[in-house]
Amino acid sequence: MQGSYSPGGWVGRITLCRRVGTLLEKSTEDCKVTMTRLYTADRIQKWGISCSDNCVVCSTDKETIDHLFFKCPVSAAVWHKVLLGIGVDKGSSGFTNELEVVTKRSRKTGDISKLYVMCFIEAVYQLWLNRNAIVFEQSGKTIESLAKEILFRVSCRCTDSLKEKIAYV
Repeated sequence: MQGSYSPGGWVGRITLCRRVGTLLEKSTEDCKVTMTRLYTADRIQKWGISCSDNCVVCSTDKETIDHLFFKCPVSAAVWHKVLLGIGVDKGSSGFTNELEVVTKRSRKTGDISKLYVMCFIEAVYQLWLNRNAIVFEQSGKTIESLAKEILFRVSCRCTDSLKEKIAYV
């Protein structure tokens, strides 16, 4: 897959974040349907386009939504670091399971739940941008820099009381 593409920008982030945030309010199923529209290798191959089905981030498994978001060793490590940054010590269990957790937390009013949902949305966006940077620019960020970027961007949108709960890993 080659081409010129400039990943990022506020329009893309706002669109994805609004879609995921709005879908979280509706249902887990609606969010899964929207996320399956991303152009991952498995989806591109279904169209009959020849491309490698390996994850471009880790090269260890097929690139699917469930793998790319939180089962991929790189994204799982990023997600773990992000969660540690908000005081949650748990591993990743794949996109579908994380989405269910986020959906439940989105209905709660506690500070950690709010941060968890914000971090999930930003992590999905940043992991997708990183994947695209690897595909189109042959350069990606480190686990450490991705985690810090996610926590920084979340903290920029937080109230002061929520910012105090974020530790940069």
